[in-house]
Amino acid sequence: MLTLFYDGACPLCAREIAALKGHDVNNVISFVDINDQVQLSQYPHISYSDAQAVLHAIDAQGNILLGLDANVAAWNCVGKMAWLNVLRAPVIKVIADFFYRMFAKYRTKISGLISSKHCQQSCRRGDES
Repeated sequence: MLTLFYDGACPLCAREIAALKGHDVNNVISFVDINDQVQLSQYPHISYSDAQAVLHAIDAQGNILLGLDANVAAWNCVGKMAWLNVLRAPVIKVIADFFYRMFAKYRTKISGLISSKHCQQSCRRGDES
């Protein structure tokens, strides 16, 4: 069992969580939206600001996993995207973690750019999504 803390207000995060939930057929992940103060208050050792800065998870042994460690663990739980494990190899881990930290820092701006671009494209086509 894994508890995954995510930002439900972030479109990129929400999309990733929706994909994870779709693959979590055995309900091995408990999802906690950090914007839900009632849910988050059940985990006093996880602060909103820390969880907002970097993805957090708690594994079955109670270990806190951060960033790509949390992401890879979540996908491993649902048996998908096994290729992500290469990101945890010693030399690659350092590089991948650097890029993850940059992504995490600017994810709301990146999400806004992608969302507005998607909206512009779909509006031109007449889509509602």
